[in-house]
Amino acid sequence: MSAARIALALSLALSAVSAQPAFSFEFLRMPAPQCDSAKVLASLKERVDGRFRSVNKTKLYIKKVVDARTTYERPKDELHRVGRKFCHGVALMGGAGSKYEKRDIWYTLSTPQDLAGIPGVARIDFCISGLDVWRIYGKDCSTLRTTIGW
Repeated sequence: MSAARIALALSLALSAVSAQPAFSFEFLRMPAPQCDSAKVLASLKERVDGRFRSVNKTKLYIKKVVDARTTYERPKDELHRVGRKFCHGVALMGGAGSKYEKRDIWYTLSTPQDLAGIPGVARIDFCISGLDVWRIYGKDCSTLRTTIGW
């Protein structure tokens, strides 16, 4: 391909772009999913059944999360670079026996971070009451449990 053809193609492409409104990444600004969405609950179950069980050396696993709801929502703004939803649910956990154990599960969903994060995928942090042996999230999951989001 000659240099003249390349220059012509580039000038046409640039003129088409300049005719369009300014390019933005609005398509990446997706809201965080809902606390009770099937995708979020499946991801939560996968994380608990995977890494969490091996780290805490527990035989408990999540059978189902019920009554999932949003307790507080903090949108992304000038003060907060990442928006978060604070969620609460009841985890029906199974173990070696067939009896279910009910435990509170607290989790946050962080909104996608434009180009820094993966578009459309919210980050999930969680804590299950009584199973945070290192108290990473404070006593009885207090940092995720708060209703004001601090």
